Amino acid sequence: MSTTDDVPVRPSWSISEAARRCGVSRATIGRHLAKGKFPDAVQTETSWAIPLDNLLAAGFTPDRPAPPDPAPEVLQQAEQLRATDELAQRLRAAEDALEREREARAAAEARADRVEAVDVVKDRLIAQLERQVLMLEAGSKHDASPAAVAAQPSPPTEAPPVPQHRRGLLGRTLGGLLDRGW
Repeated sequence: MSTTDDVPVRPSWSISEAARRCGVSRATIGRHLAKGKFPDAVQTETSWAIPLDNLLAAGFTPDRPAPPDPAPEVLQQAEQLRATDELAQRLRAAEDALEREREARAAAEARADRVEAVDVVKDRLIAQLERQVLMLEAGSKHDASPAAVAAQPSPPTEAPPVPQHRRGLLGRTLGGLLDRGW
């Protein structure tokens, strides 16, 4: 090193040179400079002169070798892993959607089964009521024949009391028919 008046001259770099040699951006060096991380930096007419020892003290490593470029096989394997991860995520999403569809289908089938069961019960009740109406109609026609009318005892002078409350659909239906004289 050369000396002037027995003071060693320290190497110093501009912001651009420091950024290039340390492998960082000019903005990074500028931020460190603004924060006072380079206390011995001197402003020149066109830029700054940042001493090497300030860069080292701030944690920068000038002129370090760049890491080697990864081999093409490694890059290809990394891309395949990313593609595999993406496919695995898509597969999980499809499986989740399929499970939701299966649950919805099972619920719809259960509702359809309940509706069908109600329809079967309803059809049985309708058939039973139709048979009962036919039996009532056949009984009233049979009782209306002249021989049956003559054989019937004369009605009492006072009608028996009609119950006020009949339970169930069949009781109300038959009660209404009996009230009308069937």
